[in-house]
Amino acid sequence: MCGVCLLVREAVSGQTCHTVCLSRALGTCYSHVSGCVMLPNTLHIPDRDDHHATHTSNNLQASRCYSYSTAGTCSCGSASSRRPNKMGPRFRHTTFATVGRRYFSRYTAGDMPPTARTIPPWRTLFFGTDWFATQHLKMLNLNRLKGDPKVVGTLDVVVPSEKCPVGQYCQQNGLPMYKWPLQELPGEYDIGAVVSFGHLIPKRTISVFPYGILNVHASVLPRWRGASPIMHTILSGDEVTGISIIEIRPHHFDIGPLLMQSRYPVPENCTTKQLEQFLAGQGSHMLLYAFQNVLNLERREHEQKHIGVTYAHKLTAMNAHVDWENQKPEEIDAQFRALGESLKLRSKWNGKPVKFLDMVSLSDMASLGIGDHLEDEFPQDSVCVLPGIPFYHRSTEVLCIKCLDGWVGFQQIVLKKPMSAKAFYNGYLSKPQHTGVAFESCSNELDKYTFRTTAAQVKLFDPDHATLAFA
Repeated sequence: MCGVCLLVREAVSGQTCHTVCLSRALGTCYSHVSGCVMLPNTLHIPDRDDHHATHTSNNLQASRCYSYSTAGTCSCGSASSRRPNKMGPRFRHTTFATVGRRYFSRYTAGDMPPTARTIPPWRTLFFGTDWFATQHLKMLNLNRLKGDPKVVGTLDVVVPSEKCPVGQYCQQNGLPMYKWPLQELPGEYDIGAVVSFGHLIPKRTISVFPYGILNVHASVLPRWRGASPIMHTILSGDEVTGISIIEIRPHHFDIGPLLMQSRYPVPENCTTKQLEQFLAGQGSHMLLYAFQNVLNLERREHEQKHIGVTYAHKLTAMNAHVDWENQKPEEIDAQFRALGESLKLRSKWNGKPVKFLDMVSLSDMASLGIGDHLEDEFPQDSVCVLPGIPFYHRSTEVLCIKCLDGWVGFQQIVLKKPMSAKAFYNGYLSKPQHTGVAFESCSNELDKYTFRTTAAQVKLFDPDHATLAFA
């Protein structure tokens, strides 16, 4: 299935819109998509003084406006013959910046070694660890094997452990694999790619690559630099997320200049896993595009803004504790969607640790009438019901727990072993000795950098003019 089709608005006479299939052009799409046409082997991105470079987006001059759409119009406003696509997420508001040069790439510094290649396919070294990185490695390897045009010639991989997802993929597919840290490069390379690696690569290593090392980061940098950008996007209730491709710098993570950046609205009620799956697909296609056009992109790389910088610190089990006294229902809901799949929300009840497995969404709580029933049951709940007090809603078999300014509901918990809300009620809550026993409020320190400190959050674009849906 084609994963990336772009509506391209050419800023030329007539301002015509037509559809191109990026993934087919990069040799990664093997099924025909109605309305798609082949891109040329190399997309031309005009120089900054080119008269075609007329479109302005996000205060950066862009050579062309590339958009992804499911509708019949380009986001620029011009009409398109593209029919609505029913196959899932689509690019939106992708910006290619035209700016000054920076000098960690030997190509942009004008210091190319005589053995460096000047056109693809590139000799590539990939750095990665987790599932997100594996999806990008798969795309590069697919292009190496079957790509037309081929942008990846040789592909070697660096991992911190052979047991990580990237290491397992290498073993299954016969890719050369090397253990981090490297004493010296295992071969001669043109370009590097790093995705979710978690280790700083030193300057002496970066400087060896003629075209530098490109990094795929799952946020709209400079927002959410760091280890857990997707989790923090959901925790903070961001309306917009994206993919940034930068050229890495030594000493600090995620500070390098931008080569490409795309933006997408965050779907309502999505989880970290859902958003990660979507962004992995978009990022892997963008990485291939960057490999195909690295010469033009590096001439136009753009330093990140100094405003709107936020940090996505690595989240731990402590951050998964629920603070019933200080968290509102919307905050607990975001915490569950961000952390529930990996860390599990947790608390204590009657001195015993409890984990929450299956949360009822706030919209379902309202549609099932649970909130109205609780208001009837506790007409003065803010006074007589303390945060953490549980209540079993019989008709829906939901365990409701009081928090700041409202209630949240769960259908399954873990108390020694997984059990349904009904089993928890029958085995514990219904017993007289457990009447009035509340879940304990535990500090989670989320207020240091998430949903209650969002002053640095900026509205990146109007989500009313962009669409995204999971397949």
